[in-house]
This record gives sequence, C-alpha cells and structure tokens, in this order.
Amino acid sequence: MIRPAKSPYVIGILFLILLLSVVAVSASAECSHVYTDWTILGDCRYRECTLCGASEQADIPVHTCTGGDWKITAARHSRVCTVCGAEVENAAHVFSDWVVTKEATVSETGEQKRTCSVCGYTETAIISCLTPTDTDESDTDTTEPDPPEAVTDDSPITETASENGTVSSDKSPSSDGNGTSDGNSTAGGSSASTVDTWDNPFIDISEKHPYYDAVRYVSTHNLFVGIETDAGLTFSPGETMTRAMFVTVLGRMAGIDVSVWQTVPDFTDVTAGAWYTPYAAWADKTGIVRGYDTGAFGVNDKITVEQAAVIIARYAKAAGLTVFDASYKNALFDDAEDVSAWAAADVGWCIYTGIYAPEDKIRPTADAQRGLAADMLYRYAVRFGGA
Repeated sequence: MIRPAKSPYVIGILFLILLLSVVAVSASAECSHVYTDWTILGDCRYRECTLCGASEQADIPVHTCTGGDWKITAARHSRVCTVCGAEVENAAHVFSDWVVTKEATVSETGEQKRTCSVCGYTETAIISCLTPTDTDESDTDTTEPDPPEAVTDDSPITETASENGTVSSDKSPSSDGNGTSDGNSTAGGSSASTVDTWDNPFIDISEKHPYYDAVRYVSTHNLFVGIETDAGLTFSPGETMTRAMFVTVLGRMAGIDVSVWQTVPDFTDVTAGAWYTPYAAWADKTGIVRGYDTGAFGVNDKITVEQAAVIIARYAKAAGLTVFDASYKNALFDDAEDVSAWAAADVGWCIYTGIYAPEDKIRPTADAQRGLAADMLYRYAVRFGGA
C-alpha cells in the first residue's frame, strides 16, 4: 500500500516542534539554574529551576537531619529538615522569667514579656490594674459595686428531665438572699463561699469529681437543681444546656427580681409566660444577650463554649468590671483559629481571668455542658464575687 506524501504544512509544523525542542534543551543547558527548595516525594526529592523550568530529581542521601527555619506556635516550636523534610526539634517553648515592660497602675493595665531561649519566640501578657490598696493612690475608686440588697421570692425552683435529656424549669427561682429590690442586679449576687458542710444530694458527684466544688457552689446558691432519675437525683454534668437555661442560671446568680422583668423582649422566639422569659428580658435589657441576626434569641439552641464566654464577659461589663481584648491568650491553644472572630476577645478574656480553663484545646463550638457551665460561673464568683 502506498502512503500519501505528507503535505508541506504538516512537515513545517513538525520542523517547528523539533526546532523549539532544540532551543529549549539549549536554553536549559546554558541557564544558570536557580532551583526551588527540594520537595520530598517518598524516597526521592524533586526541585525546579525558577528561570527555565528545568527539573531535577534525586535520591535522598544518607544524612543527619538539619533543621531549617523555625515553625512557631504559641505553645511549641519545630523545624523541618532541609534534606528529607522530616520534622525535628519539636518541643515546648523554654521560656525565661517574665520581664515587666510596663508597670500597671490603678487606671491602666501593665505588660510583661518572656522569651523562649531556644527559638526566640516572645510571649506578651497583660498585667491587671492595681487596686487602691496596692498603691498610694487611695483616692482613686476602682472598687467593685457592693452586693445588691436582698429580696424574697417564695416560688420554688424545679427542673425536670425531658425525654431527650434536656432540663427545663417550670417555676421562678427563689432568691438566695442576694437579689435586688429593683430587679436591676447584674453580677455579684452570689458569693463563691459555701457553707462548711454540704449534704451532697447528687449520686453522680463525689468529692473526687473535677466539678465537685463548682457543683457545690451552684447547688448551695440555688443556681442549678438536679435531675430526678430512677436511681436518684443526679447533677448530670455531661448534659447539654440551652441558651435559655444558661441565662436563667446567670440571672439567678445575679439575684434578679423576676417580677420586674415581665415585659416580653423583642425576640421572635420568646413567648409570654415561659419560665425563661424574665431572664431573657433581663439579659436583653442589660445587653448581655443580643440574639441572632434573624431576630431570634435561640431559646432552645444548645449553648456553645464561645457563646457562654461572650455572655459571661458581657455580664461582667454590665457589672462595671473592666473587660479587655485578651484574644492573644487563644493562641496558646492549637485550635485558636476555630474561635469565631466575634467571640475571640471575650474567649481570651475568660481564659486570662481563669473563668474558662481549657486543658488542651479551646473547643469553642462544642456544647457548654452543665458541668462546664457550673464551673465557669463558680470561677467567676471566685474571681469577682468576693469569695
């Protein structure tokens, strides 16, 4: 079979391709290559010239790992071997002692720094304002407001467990003696001190339980009540809380007079006569809870850790305490980037003050369960409630 001769056009295209290949090879041979860093591909490494695009591949040689530039987080440092890409020198920072770079005064916070002796990372922390007793500026009033006067409210506190395990209140709480006659109390209503003896009613909370002190506090101050089960009364620290439940216990801690807060707040999901309505009204009026962009309070939504932190920080502001942006504290934890931008400052402040004490991660979007919520309120009372 006789094949037809190729057209001059096809021959021209082939010749051009061949010519370009020769030019490329020639250019590569004459290029003073500027290679990228090695990229590790299994047992081999690969790099490209940034000028001509030529590539080079080679086996990883026998070597002793040598670290490159430091990779630094707030808690640790590490380096990557420039030959094989292995992570080396991964360890916690070795910090020096704190050095005060700005002294605190009664009216202004101070600043202190410390530096890792290995990688050079510097951590900065805020020093709280001094109280008048710490300085000669005794004429400056920075004391916290006195606890409000007591009122009485004889309605009992009852909580029941529904089929899905959540807890609801069907009556207004009785006062623990730290309420306010005008219903405008915001914080400081309950001291963290407890009676010397406590008849623990909860079958699931022993003295060895990590939340024992917190449960004792919220129980003796009538902030939380247990859940009846067939086995007996439980505190159920692992049960979730709704946003309505959280502001209810916070309102009990403030000692608000529920009879004053009967006006239904302007939220789409708050109804008149509900057990939580006075507390939602109080939280709305004082700016402690602002609701969602949709106009809802989110009464039945499970409250998250970062939401609880923001609400507590606003509660502190309403009490006249100084709440500042301590978002830098979040960087101490690997999941700091998971904290929402709108919550970062207040989450950091709660960590700074010890109200929230995460062990290894912040877990900002996790549910704030009953045990954790009780612990946060207890820690707040210890720090600011006169314990």
